[in-house]
Amino acid sequence: MLRVKLNFAIFAREKFKCGITMNVSALVLAAGKSSRIPGRQKLLLPLGNKPVLAHAVDNLLQSCVSEVIVVVGHGAEEIRAALGARPVRFVFNSDYAQGLSTSIKAGLAALSNGTQGVLFALGDMPLVEARDLDVLIADFARVPHATIAVPVFHGRRGNPVLFDIRLRTEMFELFGDVGCKALLLRHVHEVLEVEMPNDHVLRDVDTLAAYNELCASMEVKRG
Repeated sequence: MLRVKLNFAIFAREKFKCGITMNVSALVLAAGKSSRIPGRQKLLLPLGNKPVLAHAVDNLLQSCVSEVIVVVGHGAEEIRAALGARPVRFVFNSDYAQGLSTSIKAGLAALSNGTQGVLFALGDMPLVEARDLDVLIADFARVPHATIAVPVFHGRRGNPVLFDIRLRTEMFELFGDVGCKALLLRHVHEVLEVEMPNDHVLRDVDTLAAYNELCASMEVKRG
């Protein structure tokens, strides 16, 4: 396992000016039913002046990723409407009910030519800022033997996770309601852990309690 700690203060000053040369595509997996919050689509919950999903996508668009692809399924039209005219590409996964792996494959099939890395971004993680994403990408780009980059805060792994395009074939072999965790185990010696300066990469809106906590911490009115 590989570990990198970046001087975040220096990074923040230089900001790389998006001079990161790695061509990374971000896949936002937004096709699920949000079953842990019955009756509500967690991605569309209001957070400040826009939905949770819009925060996550805006952060991606402000980062150094080359493109943002949003995989939709359940409630596709509502998801599209929530993102308005943002410069993202939508991919409809007609098999979303068959599990997460189908959304992964749908997104992979839509990648632009020349993609070198695939960033699996979660639409329910609105706190992951552009500079957090750029830290992950920059470190991954300068460690040639790594095929996976995982953000870490105080020893805990978080999201989003960045995969080298060389693992694309293995990702296409996934089946059912599973993500890419199996690849982290299979390529354990090629996993780069990138220490982050905050807990943004650990905080999602997976439950109503988590949403309420996030609203309280951001001092915004709940919807």
